Amino acid sequence: MNNSDCYCAHVVNVSSDHTIQLVISATGPNTTQLNNFLFAHPVHLHGHYFQVADIQFGPTNNITGRLEEGSSDINCGGDLLCTNPSWNVNTYDDFDLDPSAPLKDTLLIPAGGYAVVYFKTDNPGWWFLHCHIEVHQLEGMGVIINEGGKKTPAPYKMQKCGNFELTVDEFKKAIKGKLNPSGVDGYKIATIVLGSVLGVVLCILLIVLFKCACCNKTSKYSRVY
Repeated sequence: MNNSDCYCAHVVNVSSDHTIQLVISATGPNTTQLNNFLFAHPVHLHGHYFQVADIQFGPTNNITGRLEEGSSDINCGGDLLCTNPSWNVNTYDDFDLDPSAPLKDTLLIPAGGYAVVYFKTDNPGWWFLHCHIEVHQLEGMGVIINEGGKKTPAPYKMQKCGNFELTVDEFKKAIKGKLNPSGVDGYKIATIVLGSVLGVVLCILLIVLFKCACCNKTSKYSRVY
């Protein structure tokens, strides 16, 4: 981006077994420039449910209900983009989360407003947090949360492009992290090895036949001369 203070964090690393506070904002540095935040955003988190602690809206017209200005609770820290956001007034440092707070995996963030949610990092993996409006996601409204802890490695069959199939036995091994190339049964290995050997032998035979044909042709022309 043109602004040197702004960066795009494609991956955010978080430790395991922690409670994470996540503030999702749909406003901008200038709260009066409504054209910068006319859309609400349905934000979805993979791998978790989060508890919704609070949702705040920007000021609206008492008669029409239309948004008049974005929320001023958050200081974006930039002239054009939220490059270094911080609270103008932080009411969440000593916040006690209500255990009955609703659980969601997708939440509509209001235009000009924000939401505060909490989730526990008890599911190790790489989880996608993104806007569910596809064009917004393609424009960059997405981030990977790299959650610490012991991760089950992806089955080796999935670590390449193309289609793949897992037998029931292979699936059971995969979810235990025990499926790897050495786990293929002997029959399959023998088939692969035999096929490779036959392929090499066939290639050698074709090369020999080709050379013999060339030798015979050369001998024929020699006798003519």
